[in-house]
Amino acid sequence: MTEEEIEGMFENIDFNHDGEINYTEFLAVACDKSKATSLANLRFAFHHFDIDDSGYITQDNLIECFRREGKHLTQAEVADIVE
Repeated sequence: MTEEEIEGMFENIDFNHDGEINYTEFLAVACDKSKATSLANLRFAFHHFDIDDSGYITQDNLIECFRREGKHLTQAEVADIVE
């Protein structure tokens, strides 16, 4: 994807225009097919969370992704997200 395509995708997902895609925004796009403009967008988002390239998004992947964003979640908090 070009940088312009990625920026356009980001703007479409960042509903509150705060410069970040939060968990709620990600879920809204992943669950609402009219918001997801292509399969490539979903793959891009999936690979963001699948940090070990295992083909799965694990609780450890989520903990690491949130940590990289400065949000330190407990195992219990991540378990709630997954549930």
